[in-house]
Amino acid sequence: MAEYEIKVSEALLSNLLGGGKEGLGELVESVLNQVLEAQAEEQLGAGRYERCEARTGYRNQVDAIKARAVQRGLERREEVNLPYLSIDEKQFCSGHCYISNLYDLAGGRVLEVVEGRTETACKALITQALSEKQRALVKAVALDMWPAYATAVTQVGQVPILL
Repeated sequence: MAEYEIKVSEALLSNLLGGGKEGLGELVESVLNQVLEAQAEEQLGAGRYERCEARTGYRNQVDAIKARAVQRGLERREEVNLPYLSIDEKQFCSGHCYISNLYDLAGGRVLEVVEGRTETACKALITQALSEKQRALVKAVALDMWPAYATAVTQVGQVPILL
């Protein structure tokens, strides 16, 4: 079994020990990302952006495999009634880089992810993930206070918004 050296920043540790609600989730995310990075380096025989004769492949091969797996899963997804949804954003990188997520609250799963947190992104989120029939059956959508999301939801479908 392989051994990996995992690094935990002081800020992450402080957040975990300080009782922050997101502390454990952030710690698990950091650890898993470090393990995946180490496994990718081990599998490829080289680090990120490293060029050497020992290299056995490229990271985008892994991305292509994941993309094909996601596509197969989406093709098999059955159209079900989704009465309660949630839309939220997640910041990534540093600065103002966001993705918008559409969640099935009853089923506890992510339905769609798009880049950005604009009104256009939110409309794409809803129209890409839900058929017209599904949109008509939505009973409520939970949102934060971001005005672009509320505008997009009311324009795409007439459903109650829970803030």
